Formats: sequence, structure tokens, C-alpha cells
Amino acid sequence: MAPSPNQSEEITALRAQLSLLQRQISEIQDIQAVQWLLNHYTALHDDACFDLSKRQEWENLFAEDGVAVYPFGQHKGRAGKGSWAFSSVQYFERCQLLSSNFDITFSPDKSKAYVRTNCIAQWVKKKEIHHDHFDEGTF
Repeated sequence: MAPSPNQSEEITALRAQLSLLQRQISEIQDIQAVQWLLNHYTALHDDACFDLSKRQEWENLFAEDGVAVYPFGQHKGRAGKGSWAFSSVQYFERCQLLSSNFDITFSPDKSKAYVRTNCIAQWVKKKEIHHDHFDEGTF
């Protein structure tokens, strides 16, 4: 038995709605993946700054052909990025990056992600006074 015209219209509408939902879920998954990368970058940065065993893991978060632009210069490629980035902060003994308010969009072909975020970087020269500066929620 063939569907009635009304049923055909409903099937067409449901297919369109399903297609829209699939695109929206894909967009959400892409945004979540970029947010995870940024959160992981921020957390790993604090360790990689002072733990050489974490530097390679931090470097691996970057594209092999990527360019990092910092206030003190730029670095092309992945290799050596950790040593380059962290050499300028050697006189600090602790750091904490806090990143939030991610605004993530994509190029039409999804080959690029564009991100705006707020990052607060706290640097402490002496690790023994670290806890004097980073107590939260205590009196």
C-alpha cells in the first residue's frame, strides 16, 4: 500500500528534520572537540612549562605545519615549540592558565576553526609561596 499524500509530506518533513538534527549534532561535536583541545592545552601547558616529559605531549597538540604567535615572536611547525615557548618564562617556578568563554566558529568547509577566548595567565617566581597566592574558597 502506497503512502497517502499526507503521509508522504510527513515523511519528507521528518527526513528534513532528521537531516537538520544530524547537522546540528555534528556542529556540537566539532565544537566539543575544539573545546576539549583548548582545555587540554591549557592544563597541559602548566605541566609542560616545568616538566620536560610533558613538553612533547604539549607539542603534539599543534599541527605539524602550524604557526604559533606569541607576544615575543612566532614559531613555525611543531618540533621544538615547547623549548621555544617556555624558554622565555624560565625565571618563573609556577604558572596557572585559566581559559574560558570559548567562542568557536568554523570555515564553511570545516577545515579551520576560529576561536576567541579569555585567558588569564598567572605566573609565580617562587614555588614555595605558590599556596599563598592560589588559595581559593578558604578563610
